[in-house]
Amino acid sequence: MDVEELFRSRSLSGRRLGRILRYISERPHLADTARLTHLLQSWTSAINTEGAAAAATTFCTDDAAQLFGCLPSLMELESDELCVRLANLRTQLSAARHYSLHRLLREVPSAMGLSGNTSAWRLYGHVVQHRMAPLMQELLDHPVYKSDPHGAKERAIRLMHKMKQASQRKEDFADLSTLYGYTALKFTERSLLVFQTLRTALSLSLPMPLPPPASSDHPAGDNHAAPVLLVVSIGGGPGNDVYGFILFWELMIGQPPPSSNGCVSLYVFDLVEEWRAIVDRVAEVSGWQILFGLCDVCEALLGGTEEPCVNRELREVCESATGPSLFLFSFVLFESQSWRTFLSQLWDTAPGGSLFYFADGSQQEMRKIVEAFPECVEGESMWRVHQALLVVKR
Repeated sequence: MDVEELFRSRSLSGRRLGRILRYISERPHLADTARLTHLLQSWTSAINTEGAAAAATTFCTDDAAQLFGCLPSLMELESDELCVRLANLRTQLSAARHYSLHRLLREVPSAMGLSGNTSAWRLYGHVVQHRMAPLMQELLDHPVYKSDPHGAKERAIRLMHKMKQASQRKEDFADLSTLYGYTALKFTERSLLVFQTLRTALSLSLPMPLPPPASSDHPAGDNHAAPVLLVVSIGGGPGNDVYGFILFWELMIGQPPPSSNGCVSLYVFDLVEEWRAIVDRVAEVSGWQILFGLCDVCEALLGGTEEPCVNRELREVCESATGPSLFLFSFVLFESQSWRTFLSQLWDTAPGGSLFYFADGSQQEMRKIVEAFPECVEGESMWRVHQALLVVKR
């Protein structure tokens, strides 16, 4: 049976969906044909469980936002059937080397505590459909990306390979279309990982550096009346970690952007100046003020006051903190290697009660990070939450 006959059959099962996805994965040239995409979309509208078909459409178009947008329909299924559908989709994504989406789908149920928890599924569906998908659509609506999205992603994949080998150079980040390709491939996954981790930490009552809500004693907008939560993403690239915090803050804490209450300051620091344009775009679309600065985790944070130091702005921001802060590190230390001096000095500079978030794809690197905090005891000031490590400075 060929792919058109599969669609005409109007019958959907986990096995049939698997055959469709396998068919596409074995014929990569079909991913660029409008005809196949149209067939998938037509099939989607013709069946009841349209969410799974939307997943197949996404696999064809390689657009993560569309995949996430289909999840609310999948949520209407009974939990056992949902697990079967996700398992089939994960298998096919892995076989087709869509590792980022495969890993995200593998982590979502356990990370969100979704097994048998309908309300958690609905929250996740709200996040991915009404927050991530529209954001990505607006974020990627840029001429340098829209002119050749496939090429942008291919160049980004080559860049990511260098980053995994820690062989990247600063000039590798000079092409804006490549950075947009990286954003298309990584932004959603890493934003959701921060959101999931902080949400779980809150549900477990782990120490969180959250300022008190605005009150009559501390009027909204009065930045000097109450402590300001400083959120700093180190090596933050396009701002995905900061946006993960924004999701957490608005959906779990229930607070508006800082333009309304003035109790949060967001920063993205990175070695590459070219990320600034995308961070500014994230700020514009999200409605939050996000400031961008330069830093290098391979250099000392506390350089001499007279000598030029790439980390001077970051040091000044940290020293200006009025209360516990949140520092976000996603897959940056493994890509940088010589980070111990920087991290040690940042830890010493951070106010007591600050929370450090580390996510890294290398278990060996995660062990090195744990070893960098010999005074911290797991279960007391250090916790492993999903793919991340949380460390609180007591």
